[in-house]
Amino acid sequence: MNKVKVRVLGSILIGLCLGLPKLSFIIQDYTNYNRAISIDGGKTEDILKKHPLISYLYQYDYVLNIQYDEVEQEKYSIKNKNSYSKKQQEKLKNMQDIYNQELQKLIDKNILSHSLLESNPQKDYQLTFGTLIRNTKKTVEQYHLEQIYRLNSQHDKIINFYMDAKTHKIIKISITKDDVQQIKQDEIKKLLWNMIEYLELDDINDWHYNQNGYEAYQAKLRVSFENTVIDGQQTYSIRTSILYSVSQKQVHIIVE
Repeated sequence: MNKVKVRVLGSILIGLCLGLPKLSFIIQDYTNYNRAISIDGGKTEDILKKHPLISYLYQYDYVLNIQYDEVEQEKYSIKNKNSYSKKQQEKLKNMQDIYNQELQKLIDKNILSHSLLESNPQKDYQLTFGTLIRNTKKTVEQYHLEQIYRLNSQHDKIINFYMDAKTHKIIKISITKDDVQQIKQDEIKKLLWNMIEYLELDDINDWHYNQNGYEAYQAKLRVSFENTVIDGQQTYSIRTSILYSVSQKQVHIIVE
């Protein structure tokens, strides 16, 4: 009988020893998850009031991602500016001017370069080609600039910029090209912090860096870097997004 008890206790102890590491990860994941999704009404609300961009990101997550089929689009080709009506030309020029300013800021922050954009380094950036798209859904509005430099050649390059139409901050950059570039982790970390500074979110005091990029739990925000190489073609992007998808009820924290 004693031998049976010893065997049973031994089996239980072995099971506990084998399960402890897994249990530890489960507890850690549970803690991190609750830390990330719990809303500290005071701190989080203060951050949202100070940084309207974050509130708009919540709106984009629900409106543009979940109900994208109802989004209205206006498309403009910069090189065909004269083919549009006077009102449309004014809209196009307004978006073009905004992009000029913001792309120059990204150059000044070393997030982009004149070399990458194939522009004159002796002058401020001037947007001379590309397709500008205005996405609108209810009160949510976002601009999208697509620049195709070359396609179906030995030096293909396509760059996409997504901008919040209210704060005029570029929230996502996607670059696709045939010239595969090795990007070191310390370069990525610096690049993402420069992006946080450009977005004017560097005063949020709980940013921390992990394999996904920078995350701020109080703001429920992530600034991340993604890099894929398929058949010799590289696509890398910098993305600003919320940590978790939000429901319609959560989109009530809006700064008008």
